[in-house]
Amino acid sequence: MKIKMFILLLMFCIASFAGINTVTVNGSMLHAPNAYQNRYTGKVTYTLDSEGYDSVTVSLKIVLASDATVSLALDTVYGAVGIIHLLPSTTERTIWFSAPNAGQESYKAIVSAIPLKSFALSIADSMVNAASQSDMVSMFSGFGTINGGDAFFSTAGLGKLQTIYQEDGPHGVSKDLGKATAFTTCGGLACTWSPELAHLQGVAMGQEFRAYDQNIQLGPAMNIVYHPQLGRAFEYFSEDSYLSGKMAAAEVRGIQSVGVIPTIKHFICNNMENDRANLSAEIDERTLRELYAPQFRECVTEAGALGLMTAYNAVNGVFCMGNKYLVQDLLRTEWGFNGLSMSDYAALMTNVDDAVKYGVDEELPTRSNYTLSTFQNFDISYTKMHARNIVYALAKTGALNEGYQRRIYTESLNSAEHQALVRAIGSKALVLAKNDNATLPIPKTGAKIFLTGPEIDVCRTGGGDTFDWESSLVDAFRKITPKQGITEYINALTDAGKSTIVTNINLANYIVVAIGVHGEGEGKDRVDQTVRDEAAVTAALATAAATQAKVVVLYTGGSAALPGDWVKAPAILICFGPGQEQGYSIADVLFGDVNPSGKLNCTFVNSIDQLPNFTLTAEKKMIYPSPDSAHGYFRVDKMGASPLFAFGHGLSYTTFSYSDLRVFPENIVKGDKVNVSVNVSNTGTVPGEEIVQLYLSLPDNQGVKVRVQDLRGFRRVALNPGESKTVVMELTDKEMAYFKTGPTEWAGTGGWEVLSGTYGVRVGTSSRIVPQPDQPSVASSFVVQ
Repeated sequence: MKIKMFILLLMFCIASFAGINTVTVNGSMLHAPNAYQNRYTGKVTYTLDSEGYDSVTVSLKIVLASDATVSLALDTVYGAVGIIHLLPSTTERTIWFSAPNAGQESYKAIVSAIPLKSFALSIADSMVNAASQSDMVSMFSGFGTINGGDAFFSTAGLGKLQTIYQEDGPHGVSKDLGKATAFTTCGGLACTWSPELAHLQGVAMGQEFRAYDQNIQLGPAMNIVYHPQLGRAFEYFSEDSYLSGKMAAAEVRGIQSVGVIPTIKHFICNNMENDRANLSAEIDERTLRELYAPQFRECVTEAGALGLMTAYNAVNGVFCMGNKYLVQDLLRTEWGFNGLSMSDYAALMTNVDDAVKYGVDEELPTRSNYTLSTFQNFDISYTKMHARNIVYALAKTGALNEGYQRRIYTESLNSAEHQALVRAIGSKALVLAKNDNATLPIPKTGAKIFLTGPEIDVCRTGGGDTFDWESSLVDAFRKITPKQGITEYINALTDAGKSTIVTNINLANYIVVAIGVHGEGEGKDRVDQTVRDEAAVTAALATAAATQAKVVVLYTGGSAALPGDWVKAPAILICFGPGQEQGYSIADVLFGDVNPSGKLNCTFVNSIDQLPNFTLTAEKKMIYPSPDSAHGYFRVDKMGASPLFAFGHGLSYTTFSYSDLRVFPENIVKGDKVNVSVNVSNTGTVPGEEIVQLYLSLPDNQGVKVRVQDLRGFRRVALNPGESKTVVMELTDKEMAYFKTGPTEWAGTGGWEVLSGTYGVRVGTSSRIVPQPDQPSVASSFVVQ
């Protein structure tokens, strides 16, 4: 290293403060200023004894070796520092730091920790120790719908903890409770690629659950869209666990910030609705860890999620609600989840013993396995464990604080503020998939617009087909259809010669056709991947050929569809459940008031052979593919195929260019991190927002099957015409690692490992590897020793 003195100073091992065992600074992970990073950067690790408390305040100082009262000025300190959530089985923790000026002095690192036993943990211990077993067990089973719909279901409280109300769903207060806001679906929200918007939606949803005195929100739903025929694809964020995790974690933080427990669901591998209560997901440990679990881990370890619902299905023959590996070993021991866990409604368990000892805390109606007589067959510690988890989670929301108000934020229900938020998020969720010859935006003057298609008068507040039952469907009184939104927009124009809506298709120079997929819903999967009544597009295209009209397809679906006549339209705008204000959101984008910036959350394939298996065996087993070619863009990339629309794809009314991609350092050791820097420019004529996507390719020469690329970073950046910005993202060992299975799968002997070799880095506007004029892409690499 060039700055030898600085490294030597930081090689001290310091024992510091109660709970801290060791502090080390790895000299090979210290970096001097260079042309791309004008500060010293380093990594400190420490081990921590966390017995007896549930959080800790950690601080870092770099001080003179000769005088500990003199500290080095640090401009960045992040990682396991500040108030952090404890992970019981994770002993080594990391703090990254940077300093603008180190000088030539000798320094040492001091990490201090103040252990905290929160009020929530203290009150939970106290209440559980004072309670009878009968009272505790009464918390473990739901009552079902009560008081004509006051809650989807409820459970008994304990002591001063009142009755606990729990309500669907992921997109707002569901069903019959009143007139709540129908927010953007998880799939639509993911198309914004904006954790900031996800957080805002979480806050707003949480407020409305509090307005109805609901302690627990049954959502967000965050299973992987393994196959586009999945019936609840609209309800899930993405085919990609990295995007799903970042978006879901942000929403979880928002919901919890207003005192509501979000229930992340369905843990895990609920990737088929047909026969979901009986099927078994047959999957290897590496595939589950890398592709289906990371979004749950992100919500637990980074967002501190307080609630979780297990899936109906079994994993390798063991139903999820009592699966020791999933609930005890992975979720609670490794990830440190200390909140409330529950089964899905009327879910099956493999055996009662494992469910009591290792499974969920609550059994939702209508099963009756969690009875007093059941728990009396086991040591009282199991009863206390489940009760403590429930009380702790509620206490963390403030439900046991003095002066706690159960029902607040009543003015938020479908308020003007929430309507405006849904409209804004909805517009950023719209994906301009195709725009030949600048068909869009539609001019505000001179256009004669004909509106048609089976979805033009439908507001999809759920997924691809709200004609079917959905637990996530919100009973919103306000539903703005595409026709209403476009019509009101046109009527509000005041320009001379303003555009008009015509009722004769032959007089139109713009034909807007609203179509979508069908057959989605809870408890069933789509029978195919066609769109509903595609004949409307066929007819519009025939008219356009005769009249020179431009055809715009509004695809209002919750998942992907195969190509058909609809893809022949010159412009395609995809709307994945953008919420109750969707008609206004659509109009804002169609007429150019909002420049589209959404990116696809899933891959639209060109043919069936680009999709994985979606058929159960005779034994009701769902066989998952190898992790290197699993589904979505992973599978398409491995095949070397071209999809119809790539994951991450989305156009704009302006154009962007990428340049000066830099990776630094270019050589690192395992455990170190690299920074990726790229310049992004708006080369068009209107302001726009681009979503910069970072993909990582692992070394393919170590005898380990690896995917062609994985999304490992993204940033939304706003640029005026001619403006450029430098976007910087980082890759840590967490993003570089693969899961190395131990000698025996599922035995707790596996772990995350970073391969030696050359890693490929690509930054672009979609997962499409080969650049196109409207889809720029730049590439580089770095080496891990």
